[in-house]
Amino acid sequence: MILILNNKANLTYKEAKYYEKCLRKYNLIIFPTNCYLPIFKKGKYILGSQDISEFKELNRTGEINAKQLKSLNVKYSLIGHSERRIYNKENNITILNKLERCFENDITPLYCIGDINDTYDELIKQIDVVENRFSDKEIIYVYEPINNIGNLNPNLNNLEDKIKFIKEYIKDNYYKDIKLIYGGGINISNINDIKNINSIDGIIISSESLNLEHVKSIYVKTK
Repeated sequence: MILILNNKANLTYKEAKYYEKCLRKYNLIIFPTNCYLPIFKKGKYILGSQDISEFKELNRTGEINAKQLKSLNVKYSLIGHSERRIYNKENNITILNKLERCFENDITPLYCIGDINDTYDELIKQIDVVENRFSDKEIIYVYEPINNIGNLNPNLNNLEDKIKFIKEYIKDNYYKDIKLIYGGGINISNINDIKNINSIDGIIISSESLNLEHVKSIYVKTK
């Protein structure tokens, strides 16, 4: 099972250097804050970026483009995270552009889906918008029900059904098998329940990713 750490906008430079040193022997995927990516270069971990510029043009102040990320040994990029959709007003056009930049630079996207109402119809819309254009590309899906993100007591009812539905819908309609990552409210108290859900290929943690002891405990339980 894949373990992914999303640090979001946490850690100072000094904290990030200590964090990296502590995780060098672990075979997992880390999404540091983009400004700290150069620190992460000595371990067994694989690097991902929390964001990627949608633009090809280089005259975009403040943007970090795909070629720059690739030069830092970034293998994965988060696309369409609910926080980017909500707070940065990212729409389907933005998401499709970012996916295009990933594919142009051999970066595998982790495409986030999940709705505040967590309906099947919304999941279908979020799937179709990318598969109608990129059905021939490798896309790793991240299913994160919005109400579970940051929730110490996430609602895990019907989680297995939703994950099974996502995989079967893509297989039936776009004729491919996908990897699916679950995220939202994962902690050391519920990891055993979540890891035993059929069809989950990995998990992504955020708040828990900042607690090194919890990371190590979750790592052991997912292997």
